[in-house]
Amino acid sequence: MMRFKIMPDGAEAFEVEATSRDLSFWERTVKGASLGSISENPRMCDLEHIAYIACKRRAGYSGTLDDFRASADVKPLDDDESEAGPTQTAP
Repeated sequence: MMRFKIMPDGAEAFEVEATSRDLSFWERTVKGASLGSISENPRMCDLEHIAYIACKRRAGYSGTLDDFRASADVKPLDDDESEAGPTQTAP
């Protein structure tokens, strides 16, 4: 649904995909959040939050959202920007 390149400080970059479960969790836990708002007016803080949720579920990240924001850069990817295609998963 949404792909991100995660570039952690001092570690190798990887890609993660936020699926419907991640987006639904974000909508249910962030006041006023909706997938429509991301489509119409994407804000980096929302994209970072979604990437964080996906990293917690898919890549086993155990830190807080603030830790994640302080230690990794996040780049939203279009389908044609994915470096390894649709089958690569987070480490």
